[in-house]
Amino acid sequence: MKCRVCTYVHLSGFHLTVSLADTTPSRSRGPIIRSSDIEDLEDDVDEPAPRLVKKSSAAKAASSRKLRKLEYELPQVMSKTMSTAVHGSITKPLSEIWTERSNIVVTGRNRTFTLGSLSSQSSTMRGVIEKAIAHGKWKMLFDDTYSPVGPELKQIAQASLKQVGEDEGYTGKGDVCDRLEHGDNTAYIKPLINYVSHRIGQDRSQLKAHSSVILAAFSLSHMTGPGPATNLVHRRTYFYPAIPGVTDESSKYDNRQPFGNPVFKEYIKAAFFSTNCFSSIIQQHKARFMSSIPERPAEPELPKALVALASTAIHACLQDFSSGVKDTFPTKELDGIWKLAIQMLNDYEKKNRMKYHILMHDLYKDSSEALASTHGLSNQQVLDAVDWSVIETNESDENMTSTGGEP
Repeated sequence: MKCRVCTYVHLSGFHLTVSLADTTPSRSRGPIIRSSDIEDLEDDVDEPAPRLVKKSSAAKAASSRKLRKLEYELPQVMSKTMSTAVHGSITKPLSEIWTERSNIVVTGRNRTFTLGSLSSQSSTMRGVIEKAIAHGKWKMLFDDTYSPVGPELKQIAQASLKQVGEDEGYTGKGDVCDRLEHGDNTAYIKPLINYVSHRIGQDRSQLKAHSSVILAAFSLSHMTGPGPATNLVHRRTYFYPAIPGVTDESSKYDNRQPFGNPVFKEYIKAAFFSTNCFSSIIQQHKARFMSSIPERPAEPELPKALVALASTAIHACLQDFSSGVKDTFPTKELDGIWKLAIQMLNDYEKKNRMKYHILMHDLYKDSSEALASTHGLSNQQVLDAVDWSVIETNESDENMTSTGGEP
């Protein structure tokens, strides 16, 4: 029986197979070294070392380091087979970290990902996305935490996604809420937030559809020219009612009555309480109109967010008329207008809670009349309004005669 003796040479982390009795190539990565090569190595080792010259301590230290390095790099002849290194996975695969129902379909290019179509998403995530869009739309009108006309729109989307996830019970480890907070920002969180924020804000351009109401409130036309509109925009005097008989633009408006200009009632009525996408949202959430005065619960108020959003639209329409150019909505400056309006309303409430309540209740009362007129009585309500008791009486039966009968 033919025997084979193999020796392994370790050189700088590589394995070399040395065959002494056979020339059959080994499966290791290193080249084959024959026995004659080993003999040559042994001859080299037997040669006498050169005479050493006495050196300084520093030189000795340097030489010692070099010698250790050379010894480390020398081939090491071993008679045992070395085990192959196996590198285990340190982290779990992503499929084991996140729940399957939290997965989304995205399309990507150069590490830029966008959410795929809603029809391509799972039923769970499609439901989360659609509910988050609806949630964000009403928050835009009723919640003044974030501005809906600036970069904070994405925070509205993020908060809406998280809220829907919590409402649906997707709060476990690796589930939707956890993934929205700790998942891949580029391939998961951003695509969801970008899509939802776009859908929440896509109807904002309709806020400028009622520019004629704004221009009429300030008696602006081609006859007046852009001058008055320019003053209104620069001075922000559109917040205040005009003082009768005063024509000087610098003192024409009464700054003691913020949000007292009739344009707010007329615009809010047209933009939010007529037949449009915003009125349908308000109809679904009309229970959110509440009084800030506990003693007057039957006197609901407009929310600050809605009044501030109206302020941005009024400013934008006046700006368009002033410049003669219709900008896209919203422009960058409108984020500041929204925050200015919120600050004014907050200060108003702090200074005098009752006057603030009266202002916001009057705005609600005067503008919400359109909602009642556009949402008439149902068929059942009409039937219930009929006084059937009178019809059921037999008063007229005594006076009725048959056409063909006797007198």
